[in-house]
Amino acid sequence: MHCRVFLVLLAILFISSTSSYAAENYLWLTTGAFGKEKSGVAYQILKVNAGNPLQEKQMKIEKLDVFYQLSRVSRYNDSAVISTQETYVIQEKPDEISILIKSPGIGLARVFVTGIIDGKRCFAQAEIFIFGRKKQLEKEEKVFSKESRWPQEYPIAIRMRTPGYWPQTGEEIRFSWKNMTDVKSPVKVLDRKKIVAKLPFSEHICYVPPNDPELNRLKEGAWKDIVFLMASEEKTCSFMTIVHRNRMSERHLWPGVIVVLGSALATFFVIVYHRKRKQK
Repeated sequence: MHCRVFLVLLAILFISSTSSYAAENYLWLTTGAFGKEKSGVAYQILKVNAGNPLQEKQMKIEKLDVFYQLSRVSRYNDSAVISTQETYVIQEKPDEISILIKSPGIGLARVFVTGIIDGKRCFAQAEIFIFGRKKQLEKEEKVFSKESRWPQEYPIAIRMRTPGYWPQTGEEIRFSWKNMTDVKSPVKVLDRKKIVAKLPFSEHICYVPPNDPELNRLKEGAWKDIVFLMASEEKTCSFMTIVHRNRMSERHLWPGVIVVLGSALATFFVIVYHRKRKQK
């Protein structure tokens, strides 16, 4: 009897937890194909996802709107907004919406998407680097008009500092949300379609992606998407950034120390041995 009661309680807890996920629909962005044109301009495709992140079903998006900003990043960490009028294209196919963005040089791309899913306003933001190598860059100019800017009342993720050009696992991701203060549930961290962490919502959200052996086994420039999900009664928001494989992951410290110390000791004993032989 007690066993049955225990199983029923477990079932209720499981259903309530899964139903809470089912009640939350999000817009979130994920990376797709990338490459370079003959001119050296780099391109990146971002897929617009809609619905429950733990399910495969793509839900219908109403009143979809996209805002895009590209900042050129120099070796001095300076940035300037450059022309974006013709550097993004919305591609719509059956059950799939994607955004094609381009950058002639090294650029920090910020993409903002908003739409309505099942009657609820949803927001998504992505922030990634694009590495273009076009020799002759267009003149830098500020192109966002007041009408085309991301509206000030919309939620927006603000990084505490400009990320390095090579964000990787093991490095801190820290940001704050503006105009998103009514969040009562934890911030969920989505990694490869799995919720890997739940963070308390606060003024500053901080997360350190752990070392990923699966990612480390891939090629040098491999990366993965990290998506933060937030929900309130009136809206849901997401923020996506990418992290590369950790460049230090294959540098095993202690084996290296042992090899160096072993070599030093071997050299020491060889020198001592030869000196004793000469003294004889």
